[in-house]
Amino acid sequence: MFLYSPNMWLVMATAVVAVIIGVVWYSKISPAEIGGIPANRRLAILGVAALLESYVLAHLVYYTGAYTWLEGAKTGLWIWFGFIVSNLSISAAVAGRSPKTWYVDAGYQLISLLVMGALLATW
Repeated sequence: MFLYSPNMWLVMATAVVAVIIGVVWYSKISPAEIGGIPANRRLAILGVAALLESYVLAHLVYYTGAYTWLEGAKTGLWIWFGFIVSNLSISAAVAGRSPKTWYVDAGYQLISLLVMGALLATW
């Protein structure tokens, strides 16, 4: 049962920040490397995923007692290390994706989770 109700304006704001980071991060990648997915569809997927990630991260920041930007960033780091790295590694191994793609995806997730965690903890 969830007893915590996060500030949805903050959740949406951090999701927007994550989308901006993603747009900048992935802007250097050619459409062929992304699989030819249209830009508006990629942006929609990125937005929905960032909103969900921000909502869940808000709960984790609250339940870990992170109240400073450093504690929030550490929470994001642990989430990245424990869930993102392991899932991306499994996905890359099974799908035969290149190490470059793994680094690009893992780098985006690391930066966005650090920033979102820091923002969610301090506001």
